[in-house]
Amino acid sequence: NFLRSKDGDKWRLSPQGFFWRGFLNDPDTGMTWLKEELETLDPATGRVASSGADNRVALSHPDGSSRWLDRPPTRARTLAFAPDPSQLYGGGWFQLYRWDTRSGALEVLDTEHEGIIQHIRFLQQPDQLASISRQTDSSVLILDPANGSTREFIGRHELCGNYVEVSP
Repeated sequence: NFLRSKDGDKWRLSPQGFFWRGFLNDPDTGMTWLKEELETLDPATGRVASSGADNRVALSHPDGSSRWLDRPPTRARTLAFAPDPSQLYGGGWFQLYRWDTRSGALEVLDTEHEGIIQHIRFLQQPDQLASISRQTDSSVLILDPANGSTREFIGRHELCGNYVEVSP
């Protein structure tokens, strides 16, 4: 699948719902982007959130408007829109990030992960968030997105985790 930006660049959308793009400046918004940003699409609203190596997170709307959200303490390695469209979640070293998409305000939630939260995915129940970590930890946890606490410990794996998928 491909999405096309206003300037004609192609963005490749992965089956997991995130994609990468490589331009440095967006002349329409004046925002500067780093190459190889992580982005996620909210299919319900058409919004796109992106996280770059500079730790900044941007939220873009279908009308072309974009704005920066509050900067997390470490790079958001994963992003996921919550079922509630007013919230965007991310994961970094040890912590879960929750942004209010209306104000851009960030709340940092501690978790039991002992490494980088590499990927998150909401379960069908909106109060459960699957997460997988890597580096100094290799755990798969089901987190409570309201406070970051562990609802269920799924287990550890032998290698660094990269992606968690939720079956229906």
